[in-house]
Amino acid sequence: MNQTCHFISYDSESNDNGLSSVTRLIFSIYRQFYVYFVLAFGPINIIANLLSMFILTRKELRGSYSYLFFFMTFDHTIVVISLVLTVIRSTFASTCDPNNNTFFLAVFSIVAQNSMDILRAHASWLAVVIACLRFFAIRRRGFIEPSFRKILLWCSFSLLVLLTASTPVFLSTSIQWIPLSKVCRWRNITEDVLVATVREAEWVYYDDCLVLRITYFIAGTLHNGIPCILLFILSILLLRQLRVIRKEFMSNSKVGNDKSSADDRVTKMMTVILVTTILSEMPQSVLNILVAFLPNGFRANIVDRLG
Repeated sequence: MNQTCHFISYDSESNDNGLSSVTRLIFSIYRQFYVYFVLAFGPINIIANLLSMFILTRKELRGSYSYLFFFMTFDHTIVVISLVLTVIRSTFASTCDPNNNTFFLAVFSIVAQNSMDILRAHASWLAVVIACLRFFAIRRRGFIEPSFRKILLWCSFSLLVLLTASTPVFLSTSIQWIPLSKVCRWRNITEDVLVATVREAEWVYYDDCLVLRITYFIAGTLHNGIPCILLFILSILLLRQLRVIRKEFMSNSKVGNDKSSADDRVTKMMTVILVTTILSEMPQSVLNILVAFLPNGFRANIVDRLG
C-alpha cells in the first residue's frame, strides 16, 4: 500500500526530456517577465487597493455591496503583499546563504503560500455572494439588503469553511532540516550546516500520491472550480434578468427608464467583475483538477513550471 511516486517530487526530473526542455525554456523566459511585472505593478496595486478600501468605508457608500467589496479588496491586498514579499525573497535572497534558510523564513513561506491560496478562494466566494445579492435585488421588489453584521457573519463563515476543508492542504507541507550542500548542489560548500527548507511531507506520496492528489483536487474544486461555475451561471441569470427589466420599463415614464438605466449600469459593472474573476481563476482550477487525474509527469512538466 505504501508505494511512493517519486517522479512527482520536486527532487526528481521528468523522463520526457523533450517536453521538459521546452517547458524549462518557457519557464525561464516567463519568470523574468513575471518578476519584473510583480515588482513594478504589485506596489501600485497595493496602493490602489488601500485607496479603494478607504473610499468604500465612506459614510455615503456604506451598504451591503460596499462591505463585500471591501472584504474582497482586503483579501486581494493581502494576496498581493504576500506575493511581492515572496518574489523579493526568491529573487534577491541567495538560497546558499544559511541566513536565508532559517526556521522563521520557512514558516513565512508556508503562511504566505497558504494565505494567498485561501484568500484568493475567499474573494471568489465573496464574488458569488455579491452576484446572488444583485440577482435577488433586481428580481424581487422590496428586497432588503443584509446588514453589516450578517455580511461579517457570511464572510467569517465562508473563511472558516475554506480553512477547515483545506486542512489536507496545510498538512501536506512540512519544514525539513537538510544539509546546505543539497540546497546548493551547484556550489562547493565548505561548511555543510543544516538549514530549514519547505518541502512536501513524505507521507503525501504514499499510495500513489493519494493525499497530494486530494489536495490539488480540493484546490481545483473548492478554491476555484465551484465558485467559477456558480459565477458563470449567475452572470447568465443577471444578463437575462436585465433583458426582462428592459422590457418592463419600455412603456414606463422617463423616470422609470432612468432607474432602469441605473440598474443596467450597476449590473453590467458587477457582471464584468464576475467574468474577470472567472477568467483569472478558472485556468488554475482546470490545472489543479488535471493534476489529480493525469499522470504525475503533468505536474512536473506543466503545473510547476507553467501553472
